Amino acid sequence: MTTETPLLEVRGLAKHFGGIKAVIDGNLTVGRAEMVGLVGPNGCGKSTMLNVVSGFLHPDRGTVLLEGEPLPLGNQRKVQARGVLLVAQELALAPEDTVWQSVVLGAEPRRFGAIDRRRARRVAADALALLGHELPLDAPVGGLTPVDRRLVMIAKAAAHPAARLLILDEPTAGLPQAEARRVVEAMKKLVTPDRSLVLVSHHIEDIVSACTKVTLMRDGRTTRTLRGAEVTKDAIVSELLAGVSQQALARNSAGSHTLGEEVARLDEVRGNYLDGVSLTVRRGEVLGLAGILGSGVSEIIQLLTGQIQPKSGKVRVGAAAKTPSAPHRVLGAGVGFVSGDRSSLVIQGMTVAEHVALPALDELAIARVAVSPRRQRRFVADSLAGLSVKGHQTAMMTSLSGGNQQRALMSRWLDTDADLLVVDQPTVGVDIRGRAQLLGVLRDLAEDRGIVLAAEPEELAAICDRVLCLRRGSVVAEISASELSEASVVSGVA
Repeated sequence: MTTETPLLEVRGLAKHFGGIKAVIDGNLTVGRAEMVGLVGPNGCGKSTMLNVVSGFLHPDRGTVLLEGEPLPLGNQRKVQARGVLLVAQELALAPEDTVWQSVVLGAEPRRFGAIDRRRARRVAADALALLGHELPLDAPVGGLTPVDRRLVMIAKAAAHPAARLLILDEPTAGLPQAEARRVVEAMKKLVTPDRSLVLVSHHIEDIVSACTKVTLMRDGRTTRTLRGAEVTKDAIVSELLAGVSQQALARNSAGSHTLGEEVARLDEVRGNYLDGVSLTVRRGEVLGLAGILGSGVSEIIQLLTGQIQPKSGKVRVGAAAKTPSAPHRVLGAGVGFVSGDRSSLVIQGMTVAEHVALPALDELAIARVAVSPRRQRRFVADSLAGLSVKGHQTAMMTSLSGGNQQRALMSRWLDTDADLLVVDQPTVGVDIRGRAQLLGVLRDLAEDRGIVLAAEPEELAAICDRVLCLRRGSVVAEISASELSEASVVSGVA
């Protein structure tokens, strides 16, 4: 085997799940002593391709070679024995285990059949030292800071005796900038003549600072590889936006209407991610939130809907400026919520009508005593018709397709009096036509209430009056309607 042979070669990879083509033509080359970035939008096929490479999935087509020899795909244990290890984004650590136990887990050195504790502790200490960090070996990992737990996960992979290729999936997700830099610098130390890394990250600044080569994916295909001086933030953003149709969703009259009173406010709010964020929402306005995982967008959604409380600062919602103290109380405070995670909103055993009518039970009751069946049927029929929901109101909600469930969940807010509607990724699982209809309804709903919307950049550009771009807990840009485009949103969060 010559030194010119790449450490890893992925050629023509394809993988589908039912009718969904997750990867169509995936290609990736990793040289020796190299850190390669893998970048692309959500759903582009990155994770599927790397799950194939690391042995968790078997491809439908394609070749994966390690040092010129085929990998035993579909067999994670055998692939790991060849030295390919995936460090997942999720922190898969047992809180009660110590640091040294966590680092050597699955590859514990043994003597006479038992774990050699002295050698295991030395292996753990050496792996952490390789990253440039020291941690108390006997400390339970559950008591460590998030950044130290992330470093333990990376050290675990580095300590594996066969480690040749480490695949790191979003290792800095959710970390503040200073702590993210610690992780990036630690990863750089792992690149040796005998070991290379693949870094997957939505944080483009991490990719640019750590990688000498970047492979980009879109729609299940590898589109381009940047090398050396080509690896810049501008080049990566430009490639991510290549081929994007700016006409996919026509711009509407956002920004050309009169705004009413304030219906939501955050004042210097700090939380698990947020670092002194302030914002306001007024009646008649659609405020977009843009940011990747760990940016703080999800935390704002949770704060406005009473799912969590801030560590400091104030949150006020509704025309009466109430504090959203719990999820079951926010409707009374004038807040409605639509989530793309239907599993959190769809209740087993309840009909479509029961789901749609749920936020309006007080309005549908006679003398606030009992719900009028006739009023409920009319309310539900009008709501379902407003979003062309395919499904009878007496059917079980779970019998509807995912897209129709989402339309039904949205439809229940068409004729309610909520001052503020918080909407998180509303078009998940909805086809193109249905997506445009949902977004149009949101724009119409904003005529007499305020809306906070977390969605894809294209969708934010289509209907928002303003978009706040967040990065690592702070608002880094505010884009007005006159400057709003998919490109400006992508650039704002990159």
